[in-house]
Amino acid sequence: MFRMKTPFFLACGSALVMLLLNTSGLAQSRASEVKETVKTDARTAGQAVAHSAKTVGHAVADKSREVGQAVATTSRKVGHSVKEGAEKVKTAVKPGASASKD
Repeated sequence: MFRMKTPFFLACGSALVMLLLNTSGLAQSRASEVKETVKTDARTAGQAVAHSAKTVGHAVADKSREVGQAVATTSRKVGHSVKEGAEKVKTAVKPGASASKD
C-alpha cells in the first residue's frame, strides 16, 4: 500500500510546486500591469497639469498686457495734461519776470 501512496504524493507535491510557480508568475504579470497603469496615469496627470499651467500662464499674460496698455494710456493722458498745464503757467507768467534762483 505504501508503494502506491508514494507516487501519488510525489505527483501532488510536484503539482503543488508547479501551481505555486505559476501563481508567482501571474503575480509578477499583474504587478507589471499595475506598474504600467500607474505610469500611464502619472504621465496623463502630468500632461493635464502642464496644460492647465500653460492655460493659466496665457490668461495671466493676456491680462497683464491689457493692464499694461491701460497704464500706458493713462500715463500718456497725464503727461499731456501736465504739458498743457505747464504751457498755461508759462503764458500766465508776465514776460520779463525773473525766475528765482536759489
